This record gives sequence, C-alpha cells and structure tokens, in this order.
Amino acid sequence: MLDSTTNRGEQCWLSVCGEPEHDHHQSVVTDINMPPVKLPMTITESFVHKFAHIVKARSKACIRKLPRAARIGLPVYLQQIQNMQREADSYYEILTTLPIQVSADISYAVFRNIINTIAKYDSKYKSLKRRDFSAYDEQYNTACINIVRSVLCPSISYYDTTQMLSSFAQKLVIETLDSLNNLSSLIFDTETEIDHSALLANNIHHLRKLETFKYKFHCSDTVVEELGLHCSELKVISLSNSRAVTNVSVSHLLRLKKLQYVNVSKTSISCELYQLLLINLPEIENINCRDLHENVLGNIATESLHTVTNYRGPIINTDNLIQKCSNITSIILYEVNEDVSKLSALNSLKSLDITGGNYETSNLNMFLKDRGLKLCELHLHNVLKVNTSHIIKYCSALLSLSLEECIFEPSGKHAVFDRATPHYKSTQILNLTEAVGHEVHFEHLIHYVNLVKLYSKGARIINDHSIHKAIKLGGLGNLEEFRVEETRFGALTVKTAKRLIRHCKNLTILGYLECWTKVNERQIRQLKHKTEKKKLDLQILTHT
Repeated sequence: MLDSTTNRGEQCWLSVCGEPEHDHHQSVVTDINMPPVKLPMTITESFVHKFAHIVKARSKACIRKLPRAARIGLPVYLQQIQNMQREADSYYEILTTLPIQVSADISYAVFRNIINTIAKYDSKYKSLKRRDFSAYDEQYNTACINIVRSVLCPSISYYDTTQMLSSFAQKLVIETLDSLNNLSSLIFDTETEIDHSALLANNIHHLRKLETFKYKFHCSDTVVEELGLHCSELKVISLSNSRAVTNVSVSHLLRLKKLQYVNVSKTSISCELYQLLLINLPEIENINCRDLHENVLGNIATESLHTVTNYRGPIINTDNLIQKCSNITSIILYEVNEDVSKLSALNSLKSLDITGGNYETSNLNMFLKDRGLKLCELHLHNVLKVNTSHIIKYCSALLSLSLEECIFEPSGKHAVFDRATPHYKSTQILNLTEAVGHEVHFEHLIHYVNLVKLYSKGARIINDHSIHKAIKLGGLGNLEEFRVEETRFGALTVKTAKRLIRHCKNLTILGYLECWTKVNERQIRQLKHKTEKKKLDLQILTHT
C-alpha cells in the first residue's frame, strides 16, 4: 500500500509496475530509480509533430482511396488522381511558407511514411486496375511523384531510403532526386524486383554533395561512371552483390580521391583491379576481400597500405597481413582455420570479429592472453568450443561482447569469478544468441554491473530468475536497451518487464515482448498504456 512516506517518483513507478515484490530470503526492494520522463515539447516541436501527423493521416487516406476508385470505374479513378494532385499542391504550398528548419523537420518526419504508404497501396491498386486504365498510367505516376516531391525539403541532407523493398517506391525516390541537391547520403540496400540502375544513372548529376552511396544488387558501370563524373565528395561507396559492376568501373572509382571506404565484394571486379584501387586511392581505410580467394595483399607494397585500418576477409597469409597493414584497428574474419595468435602483434587492434571456426584449433586462447587487455570489441559467430572463462579472464577492458550461435566448451561453464573482475565492469554491450540444439552456457550474466545494452535471441539463460538475481546483486542499473527475442521455452514473464522498468533509470527501449510466450497481448497493452500515461521516455517494442 502507498503511504505518506512514498515520494512522487516512487508513486509514479508503483502505479506502472505495482507494489515491490517480497522475497522470502531478502528484504523488500524499495529502491526505485525512475527512467527519464519525456520532456515537454517546445512550441516548434509540437507544431512539427502535429502537422506531420496531419500530413501522414491525410496522405494515407488519399492514397488508399485509389484502389477503391479503380474498382468502381474510370471516372472515379481519374477523379481520385486529381484529388491526389490537389493534396500534393496543398502540402507544397504550406511547407514553402514555413521557416526552412521547420519545413525540413516536417519533411524528414513524413517522407518515409508517404513512400511506404504509396508502396503498400500500389501493389493493391495494380491488382485491381482494369486493362482499359493503362492509358492513364502516366497520370498515376505523376500524381505519386508529385505527392512525394511536395514534402521534400531541398535543404535536408539525409532521407531514410534503407530497406526499401518496393521497386515502385525506389523509382519514386530516384525520380525526385532533382529536389534533393543537398543530399549527402543515398542508400539502396535491398534487392528490388526491377533494376532501376539506368534511371538512377540519369539522376546522379543532381547529387554533387553526396558523401555516402550504397547500392546493392543492381548497381552498374554506368552508375559508377556518373558518380565519378559528378560526386567528387564521396567518402563511402558500397556496390556489393552487383555483378553488373565490372573492371570498367575501376577507372571511374579512381577519380574519387576522397574515398575512405570501398565495398566491391561480389561484383565482377577482378582481384588485380581491386589491388589497383587499394594502391591508388590515397585515403582508403578498408580492405574487403571476403569473396576473393587470391592473396590480395601479395603484390602490394607496404607503403601503399598505411591508411588501412579495417580488414574483412579470410586469413590467407597472417604474416603478410601483420607486415603490410600494421595500423589495423578492426578485423572481420570468415571460416577461420588458421592460427590467429600472431594477430596479437597488431598493436592498434581493438576489434575482432570471427564467423565460423574453432576456438581451440585457431589458438584464440593465446591471442586473447596476449591481446585481450587492449581489445574493445569481441564478436564470435558460429565458433566451436568457445571458452568463456578465457574471455572473462583476459578481456579486462572489453566494451562489447557478442556470442552468436556458438558451441561452448564445458570447461568454461561453471567457472567462478569474483564479481570485481574487471571484465564485468568494463563490458557495456552484450549479445547472446543460442545455437539450435545447444544451450548458451553463460551463468556469468548476473555479474555484468555496467551493461548499457543487452541483446539476445533464444538464450535460455536469460529468464525471470537470472534477471531478478542480477538486479538484486546491483546489476543492470545502467541498462538503456533490453532487446530479447525468446524461443519456445518461454522463460520470461511480464514480471521481468516490470522489474526492469522499476530498476533501470536509463531504460529507453524494452523488447521484444510479443516474442515472450508467457506474455499476452492484454499485458502488453496495459504496460504500454501505463508508461504512456506517465509520459515515460520508454519504447516498448513488441517484435523485431
């Protein structure tokens, strides 16, 4: 029961989470650390939020009427196209009268929403459209382009174009690039049904301030040629999985002297021409040779690689890598069968990521013994015989640890370490994913006192009991993100959600409750309602 001694912060949290739980062996938990409450919006922020909400709602209502109109008949269909055009004109008229920063904020807030809405209803519309409507496709395309263009602010430098699965949506973005002369980043990272590389090539000349360009799967030599001609500010370029990018593109890439990051993996560029890029790009910082089986470093002089700090690929010749890339800070390796202990000679190395391999045969223990003290990030994926005891013992300054679908060595299962072990205090990000049929052996979880982010998929070790125990031992107090995707075992209940909310003063993201088999929709709705009612700055995510 609440009484007069309960402060307002505690009352706020108790109303969300209920009374503190009694433990038969411990005293009642009374410390309640309030997560941040949402700060009130400024007048400008409030206006942007409300206006963006209106635009989203009106545009969705307008766009979704098109499939219905197509079902009714041609006159209604043409009328709805005109309505879309009038709607676009009204957005443009209003946005152009607002201060530049306000219109930019609104533009950023509504752009992706409108694109997604058009993509959603476009497929539905095309399935309902009659053949005799095809003569009016141009009017339809124009109306869609104009409603996107109407919310674009030329001053903005970034729009979210990632994970765009719809070919039509991608086409709309490309056809409106002439309204985005200040764009510094353009990312198309999904394989769409239609290849729009020719259309993109014709519009690249508008993007003279571009610094980041990523176009997976469909990029071509023609697109790269246009980049070389018009985008001299480019620093990052990724063309992976684009077989239409050939050796012809290399001469155009060499025009871009500011390039620092280049990814041409799974293109048709040969090893010899890739070496030419590494030698002649003066600011190149990365080597990505994952799909090249030749020794990429073999014929390159050491002085040509002094700027390289990141390596991604197989280990073909460890001595070569150490000798020629002595300034490397980050290494990502695949299918490791070689002895990696020699990599400890890389004095600048801070991050090691291994996918596929054997902890014992690759002598990873010796590497950690020699280099673990300086390592900031360690990510292991599909690695056999992982010994967590070594990691905890030797990696005393680690900030991020990821163990995904690994098989653990029994000798490390029950090792006992003092809670004061430096590793437990230094680690801020922990990611655990259970391999099918192999349980994650990580009883050490309860000792990580300074975790900021905890990610997990299917790890049975993360359950009501372990979270409760960690909290009682003083852990998880700094947690900002808790993203756990459960499997069929159902180890988490709504109690864990409430404990985290009550205990973690910095918590801003809690997920993924829909994946917790012992949490139902009603409980999720209640939790969301209570946190929203108290204006807590907390996102409760239901799914990944």
